[in-house]
Amino acid sequence: MYWKDGRTEIYDIKGGPASRDFSLRRKLLEKVIGREVTVMEYSRDEWRRKR
Repeated sequence: MYWKDGRTEIYDIKGGPASRDFSLRRKLLEKVIGREVTVMEYSRDEWRRKR
């Protein structure tokens, strides 16, 4: 997501349960791009940041 103030955030949207190797893939992606990836999930009619 690109914000008007110049910030950039990277989101991974999950529509269901993450795969078993998701945490490893996420860490590898973050290392390659040098940025943190925020994972969001939709649950009970609202978006939540997944920890």
